[in-house]
Amino acid sequence: MADKENPNFIERFTVRMPDGMREAVAERAKENGRSMNSEIVDMIAKSLNSSALTDEELVYMLEMATEDNISSLSEDDRSHVEPLLMQIAEKLTARIENETSSLRKVLSMLSAIKKPT
Repeated sequence: MADKENPNFIERFTVRMPDGMREAVAERAKENGRSMNSEIVDMIAKSLNSSALTDEELVYMLEMATEDNISSLSEDDRSHVEPLLMQIAEKLTARIENETSSLRKVLSMLSAIKKPT
């Protein structure tokens, strides 16, 4: 049986990362309690599995997703809207995480500037 036909086979793939990306992945992996490999696989899987909303779609959905509009939906429509609302929540969470990471970096730089040498 060839390696790739074995269900336990794991493909190896070398990735070249731009400056700073390795450190960012390592930091994120540490925050999530995972190895860098697991973190990278998780990020790729999430990217491949999501049909990401554009910023315009996100704004539109937030404008339309009022409690009155949601409560007036049929059960069938609700089943279609729920995954979209989950996408919005995921996108907003990702933005918050990204902004939080950026804020931490800025605060760290400010802290380094204020330290007496």
